Amino acid sequence: MSFLAVGGAERLALQLIRHLQDQARFIVVTVEGMDAALGTTADAFHQTIPFVYTAADYLLPPLNFSFLSYLIERFQADTFYIANGSNLIYDALGTLRQHYPGLRIVDQVYDHQFGWINRYDQTVVTAIDAYISANPNITRAYVERGVRPELIYFVEHAINMDDVNPADYPAERCLQIKQKLGLPVEKKLVTFCARLHPQKRPLDFIELARRFASEENIHFLMVGDGSLASAVEEQIARTGLKNFTRHKFYTPISDIYAITDVMVLPSEYEAMPLVILETLAMGKPVVATNVGHIRDVVEMTHGGVVAPNIGDVAALRMGVLQALREPVDSAAMRQAIAQRFGISHIAQQYLQVWLGEDHA
Repeated sequence: MSFLAVGGAERLALQLIRHLQDQARFIVVTVEGMDAALGTTADAFHQTIPFVYTAADYLLPPLNFSFLSYLIERFQADTFYIANGSNLIYDALGTLRQHYPGLRIVDQVYDHQFGWINRYDQTVVTAIDAYISANPNITRAYVERGVRPELIYFVEHAINMDDVNPADYPAERCLQIKQKLGLPVEKKLVTFCARLHPQKRPLDFIELARRFASEENIHFLMVGDGSLASAVEEQIARTGLKNFTRHKFYTPISDIYAITDVMVLPSEYEAMPLVILETLAMGKPVVATNVGHIRDVVEMTHGGVVAPNIGDVAALRMGVLQALREPVDSAAMRQAIAQRFGISHIAQQYLQVWLGEDHA
């Protein structure tokens, strides 16, 4: 990975490692310095496995490739899994393939238009043995960039249902969490929980809260930090919102899901965000833009509303009103998420792709 931020790619990798660590040995390596605004999951990885190397803490960038080579040889690695890319890794893939022709290289990108998919050229495509896709758009993007279809594996994201269990949150505990966060306990809570990054469009959420300013029974909560933090704070101050609370990173995130009445994610692009899956697993409705695999999951679970267009705050507002007005079948939603995205069967799909047919 680039670094161990508080993000979906890191949380997914951590869940998979925790579930599969008795079947495979994992060595986690990062090659770029951390951005404090993105938070860190490094401690969680260190607590899970013994071999976690944040190389930027002690190596100059020109030494990263030799360090990766050392780890591959020291641990006799079978697979090199790019859980979340970096420029260094994609620059080095051709050389890595030449040095280790027997090493299985597996890559995963998280969107079909933005990010690491744009690093795909002939050198990169030739070096990789298997590609993990979380939605059909990513699959098509791989093919358009020259990937052979038989090397693409459709594997959806996974969540651990035990980590998001509404039974763990009786009314008294939810009340205590709201009081701890300084939230009005009697109001409906509409939540945004994501990085403050242009991808997630946090300013749309602030505008959404502004349009609810006259609704005295609804409060808005933003949880997250990132590159747009200053812009977010300026927008909150400029609009003078009284119905809005912002917190940076918070753990356990299940506390936030438990006290939320509607989760809003106005993203510009996604694969399949874990915050959507985990909110639905907690039995709470979502309102999100029609990106990635979100519409499919929301329609499957009957768990919320999808706004058809990015940046359409009016549609988000109507979605929130509808989600607050129409109760969802929480138990059915949770069951549907467990059957499709439960960690047990998804983790085995990942392991099969990572190891390939020779290890099946």
